Amino acid sequence: MPDCRYLMFLVHLPRWFGAALLWLSLGAGPLPAWAEDAEAEPATAAAEADTAETADTEAATGADTEAAAPGADSGSALPPRVTPDLPHNREQSVIRHLQQHQRPHEAVAMVAGETAFTGLLLRNRSRNPQGGVLILHDQGQHSHWPDSAGPLREYLPDYGWTTLSIALPDAPPATLPPRSEPLPPTPANADSETAAEATDAASDNDNSAAADTAAENIPTAPEPADSNGLAGPGTSDSNASNDSATLVSDNEPALPRLTGLPPLPETTTAAEPEVPAPSAADHYREQMLQRISAGVSQLQSMGQMNLVIVAHGHSAAWAIAWLQQQQPAAANGEEEGYALVLIDALENSYAPLRLQDALSGLQLPLLDLLTPYNRNSEFTNRERAGRMHSQQREAYQQIRIPALSLRADYANTVTRRVRGWLKTNAAGRELEG
Repeated sequence: MPDCRYLMFLVHLPRWFGAALLWLSLGAGPLPAWAEDAEAEPATAAAEADTAETADTEAATGADTEAAAPGADSGSALPPRVTPDLPHNREQSVIRHLQQHQRPHEAVAMVAGETAFTGLLLRNRSRNPQGGVLILHDQGQHSHWPDSAGPLREYLPDYGWTTLSIALPDAPPATLPPRSEPLPPTPANADSETAAEATDAASDNDNSAAADTAAENIPTAPEPADSNGLAGPGTSDSNASNDSATLVSDNEPALPRLTGLPPLPETTTAAEPEVPAPSAADHYREQMLQRISAGVSQLQSMGQMNLVIVAHGHSAAWAIAWLQQQQPAAANGEEEGYALVLIDALENSYAPLRLQDALSGLQLPLLDLLTPYNRNSEFTNRERAGRMHSQQREAYQQIRIPALSLRADYANTVTRRVRGWLKTNAAGRELEG
């Protein structure tokens, strides 16, 4: 009979678990069916829960894979690399600036070749018209740059000049150098490689010769002879095979005799050589000259025949190159006038000629203005002036603006200096009719 304390302990346990312990303590044998079922229920429920969780995980994984499949396909092909169009962005910023200040009428739509661009036009505000001024900004600037093109285009109309400042393209970016090819092997390396190959070949030959010699030295078992002293059947079989091979080679038919030469292939027309596409540098040169021509044509269409080109920095080379292509035209018995103003002129690697060589071929009034922001060396500036003076070019003048205080208005100084030089050397007059 079990102890009473043991029975009190069983009261606090679950019903089926307490009954099972009581049954075992009494030594009644295996558990009844109802106890086994009760014990199997938690295990079965746990197994079913694990199976459901596994199925949910697999379903979620499959859904994620299907959702990621289109993305993976689209990601395999990288999108083309797009770089910002900086000249166009600067041009649009200038137009927005004019619209904010109620001056949108100054923007003029122009076309050079197949490219559209914008020019900023201001008509003269004086009783005595002098002519037209075409302003070319420096590389990386825009047509209303606050330190150069902007003050000049707004200042000269008060003194009779119609100004047109045009947008210019940026120079093409520098290309990567070609990849260098691997160097050919040196004689020392070639000799060492040849010696190594010869050594390997000699060792292979020695091994094969030794193997052949060992195979030849193995004694062969003689064919057993019959009672009459005749050779075994192996000898007759080998002789028969040799005779059959000789018979087959003798019965092989001869090749047919050629009656003539084979026909030649049909003649094909030579393929036309492919015309290479113009490079970025050639396209840039063409664009610069076309835009200058479009700007001059715009001023001439407004009746401005006395024309001055003001070029800043790197655009100086293109202004000179365009003027070299022009021929003087007659207007009422007088030649059409051109003048050139260079402000801190710089060399341009895409220009056809060096700056000094190109200036030597111009026969027109020319102002070479140097500001404190000039990026050329002192030797380069003196050499350019000395070369022009040695050729007795009296229409050439180089003026330096000295470095003033930090509060000095260099833009005002440049505009006044240019206006004074134009009044003395390139002043125009109004033609009747």
